Amino acid sequence: MNHGKIGDVTVNLNFDDKNKLRFRAIAKYFGGLADELDAIDSIDDEDFEKLKAKAVSLGAETKKSSEDIAGSLK
Repeated sequence: MNHGKIGDVTVNLNFDDKNKLRFRAIAKYFGGLADELDAIDSIDDEDFEKLKAKAVSLGAETKKSSEDIAGSLK
């Protein structure tokens, strides 16, 4: 059995233009999602508490549950 270095491997998937557009859309979506998650991670505790209080007050003002509010954002 040879345990030496394996050379480069090339795989040609031959996607049509429609599938290429789909993959670009998926990549763009996940790029945006990653940016949003990074922004959330960078929020300090004070800003997080302010954001949380605002979300709670919006729920109280509209008399909607968090599930209703989240559903309306979709």
